[in-house]
Amino acid sequence: MIMNTRKNGQVRVLHLDDEPLILEITRLHLERTGTITVTSVESAEEALTRLNESRYDAVISDYEMPDLDGIGFLKKIRDMGYDLPFILYTGKGREEVVIRAFNNGATFYLQKGGDVRSMFAELGQKVNQAAGQYRSRQKLHHLHRIFRGLRTVSGTLQGNEELDQRLRKVCGYCASHLGYNQVRIALFDQ
Repeated sequence: MIMNTRKNGQVRVLHLDDEPLILEITRLHLERTGTITVTSVESAEEALTRLNESRYDAVISDYEMPDLDGIGFLKKIRDMGYDLPFILYTGKGREEVVIRAFNNGATFYLQKGGDVRSMFAELGQKVNQAAGQYRSRQKLHHLHRIFRGLRTVSGTLQGNEELDQRLRKVCGYCASHLGYNQVRIALFDQ
């Protein structure tokens, strides 16, 4: 069961890294902004479990890890149907890693190191940017589904069948395509 525990526009991030110190420092810096909440995990297996249990707005992953590298983790979550923004955040700056990351659907690639303050500022900015774009895509997809449903319902109601049959079709459509368990339409005399 996936729980939606987002509070007041908070950006929920799942951060995977095999180094506990990096996880803690990153969490402290990102949560200091007040807009980002970080769930830190040390293994890809634990990250996959967390993805199945809660909703996240973005994923941050290290590249070099013992059980599964960051690109392998990215492939795995894409194969599972997750389209979350994915930020590969690594100390490895090889061009081939960057190319593979983007070819497999990474949203951003950031290299660890350098000035700590600007590194975490950039990471926070990329998290917020990616999460904002993701939420906008989700809202657009939801609105598209609603408008498509309204068009179908409107066309069905204007059909030539008996009213009772048209209303049954509308209820069936809403239950099967719009995610409702039960649909009932009540008609009142004016």
